[in-house]
Amino acid sequence: MIFHDMYVALKTVIRELLAKGAKNKKAGKLAKEVLIIAVLFGVGFGGFKLYKYYIHNRETTAQKVLSECLEEYERAAGGMGSWSDVQMAFEMGYEQNSGSTLAPYFLAYKADALYEQDKKNEALETLEQALKNMSPKAELYGLYNVKLAVMKLDHETDIVKQEGLKLLEEIAKKDDAGKAGALYYLGMYYWDKNDAEKAKEYLTQLAAMEIKQEGKIPATKSQYVVAAKEKLEQLN
Repeated sequence: MIFHDMYVALKTVIRELLAKGAKNKKAGKLAKEVLIIAVLFGVGFGGFKLYKYYIHNRETTAQKVLSECLEEYERAAGGMGSWSDVQMAFEMGYEQNSGSTLAPYFLAYKADALYEQDKKNEALETLEQALKNMSPKAELYGLYNVKLAVMKLDHETDIVKQEGLKLLEEIAKKDDAGKAGALYYLGMYYWDKNDAEKAKEYLTQLAAMEIKQEGKIPATKSQYVVAAKEKLEQLN
């Protein structure tokens, strides 16, 4: 609406100045200047609308491709497909939609496919790339960050395992979607190490999150809280 009002106002001014320009050279010069501004504004506005259309079309296409790739993923997860095919599908999907806001998710699923093929180093590199391309404010950023840490903990190299442990500790200090998962996996890490005191420390923090949220807990957080309470009962 505001663009339409600006267009109408500019058109009225231009008409008046052009009419005066026929009688006055100075006014005619001013009319030409205003006309140039109006043309530039028109080009800018047209370009803006074209850009919005391009963005909408780009994201719609990316959503469709991602959905098709996910079908391939589900088939492999159900034992009806190949993880190498899944890897290739998400790889191509990323290449075709690298400019989309969904691009990082193509990489995240590709990392899963690589991990399922026991290509752990490639999987880590791909998930790290996905997180670099993903906004830290994205709803799933914290959860994928936890996933990266857990994948590192599962690595055969001690240095990488320590990186995963350090990352979990960093995430556990933040107040985002990854906090609950980080606390849970830290608790389970020390549980497996038979360090009951450290395990209880992290699991107790996780169990307390339910009280702070007053029941308004996302599904993933709720699942972690329930699992933490079950583990704590075994420790007490």
